[in-house]
Amino acid sequence: GFSVSFYANMGSARSYARVFDFSPAADTNGSPNNINVHREGTSNNLRVTYTSNTSVEGSCTSASIIENNVFHHYAITVSPSGACTFYKNGSSNSTSTMGGNSGFPTVPTAIARGSAYLARAHWNDPYSDGKLGNIAIYNATLSAAEVTANYNAQSGSVSGTVPGASSGFENSICFSGDNQYLSLSTNSNLPLGNDSY
Repeated sequence: GFSVSFYANMGSARSYARVFDFSPAADTNGSPNNINVHREGTSNNLRVTYTSNTSVEGSCTSASIIENNVFHHYAITVSPSGACTFYKNGSSNSTSTMGGNSGFPTVPTAIARGSAYLARAHWNDPYSDGKLGNIAIYNATLSAAEVTANYNAQSGSVSGTVPGASSGFENSICFSGDNQYLSLSTNSNLPLGNDSY
């Protein structure tokens, strides 16, 4: 399984703006074995996508879950069979099944991904102009109770009213658009797991 949770102000409707994009290689045309979470086009849909070692894509989408320029907690869980659940502020928002062309992966391939971006794509998509904090990535399918517990624990680190805190986000990574992103290297001290950064 696979899960990700994060607090985000998704910014404006930039086409295919990323929350994160992890790949084995740094390129601008995507690559095999890519994992990413992004806005679908300029819509308010949130999408998780994996590509296989032959670049066959599988994805799940939650329609209209994004509220522009407002902080919310989002979580996505994907079971080993490809069942996806999207959460917003600790509650289930929608479910779907990983779909794609023949041979698409239902879970990410277990390989090293040495090119890891936050708010930037491995394609020529625009950079995010939003804000991101408390991202956690898991190699398991979180239960609904675990997502809610995660939301409740993380909501204490946000200043202001949640949802809707527009400023004062502690430990957030802010992006104003062009050429601002965080790249995580394999030597980075930033954890990818239960800890947040």
